[in-house]
Amino acid sequence: MNHNPTPRFGDQTDMLELLIWLSMERPGLPVPTGLSLANHTRPSAHLTVDLGEFEAWREAFGLSVWDVELRRGSGAESYLSLAGTYSRSLGGRVVAFEVSIAGWGLPVLEPRPAAEWEARLVSLPSDWRAERAA
Repeated sequence: MNHNPTPRFGDQTDMLELLIWLSMERPGLPVPTGLSLANHTRPSAHLTVDLGEFEAWREAFGLSVWDVELRRGSGAESYLSLAGTYSRSLGGRVVAFEVSIAGWGLPVLEPRPAAEWEARLVSLPSDWRAERAA
């Protein structure tokens, strides 16, 4: 038995309004191959995009490049994954929703041993590492 009432479509109004404003401000954004909206715990949107469109959407939502993760799909592809909060002032109030983006189109990439990634990080210039640690 579900003790939480099912959200109504009208509960999505703020999120839909933000997405409409985003489409007017950035009319060149590509249409996602998939868009799903939810509001069971918090308003959220999940976008599925082609790999080449991932960066445009990341930038549009103002999400950090440092939070992008590489994930392995269940099929023959890996994908980029990013989640965060998109917020802005809308009609004198701050409106926010959780957003996640999945950018598909990478061949399957096997996870790398931690030691290999550590070796790559150590090889980076020290000023770059210090800037990221701050």
